[in-house]
Amino acid sequence: VSIRTPPLHPRLIDRFLIAIERGGIAPVICVNKVDDEIDDAEKRAIAEILAPYEQLGVPVILGSAVTGLGMDALRAAVAGRTAVFVGHSGSGKTTLLRMAVGLLDPTAGTATVFDHPIGSREARRALSWLSDTPTFYDDLSLWEHLEFVGRVHGSDHWEGRADELLARLHLDARRDDIPTTFSRGLRQKAAIALALVRPLELLLVDEPFVGLDQPRKETLLDLLAQVAAEGATVLVATHELSVVNQAERLLALRDGELVHESIQYPGQHTSQPAADRDREQSDQDAPRPFLGK
Repeated sequence: VSIRTPPLHPRLIDRFLIAIERGGIAPVICVNKVDDEIDDAEKRAIAEILAPYEQLGVPVILGSAVTGLGMDALRAAVAGRTAVFVGHSGSGKTTLLRMAVGLLDPTAGTATVFDHPIGSREARRALSWLSDTPTFYDDLSLWEHLEFVGRVHGSDHWEGRADELLARLHLDARRDDIPTTFSRGLRQKAAIALALVRPLELLLVDEPFVGLDQPRKETLLDLLAQVAAEGATVLVATHELSVVNQAERLLALRDGELVHESIQYPGQHTSQPAADRDREQSDQDAPRPFLGK
């Protein structure tokens, strides 16, 4: 919401919070345009409007896109969210991810990863990349790969993390084997372990379920949820409905263009924009009041 243009409107906030509470998502109120000059009377009025939400435990962030006020708090509030890219083959999903990783140079435009240019040392340090076509060193065992990645990224706890990942992915018996000799499914599981053994703030995942049987797909879904719960942002390009259902944002591409974006309620997938879905649900059942007793 904004302080002005349009003015701060508590009924609008209430309607959003009703939908959010019904969907089981933790809400955050971001109040923008606080760089506008406001007198003491307006400040008191704004504080009175926001006080009931703060008393209910809803975080309130005062922000300004002009001065940067509140941007750090907003980044912290949205950390640990999962978004999914969908689209037909050739729509640009892999190209977009490969540019974000720094493997491809954009022909136009710019992008940043946590304020750092894509491909820079700082951006590459922050993100981990799980490709649909993983590559490995010819002369390193799986365990040596894990040690190399963990140590390169300065992890003091890589061994415990590596043991946990090998156990959950059923790779314990293959830790001393060379991954280049693995089957497609085993290579994909090894790539998952390598992507997650290191510290990360952003996880980029391209078609991660190729070659995995159903139990390992479920393990990967659990691992992605764990990464998000630990505070990282997860961005997945996939055709798998199972991961789409677990994401909080759905983005669809066509011919390199973003053609759809919506907020997902956990476990509820829809191709409609969020606003249309909310209107239909409101017609079907009366929402529980967020600001009730």
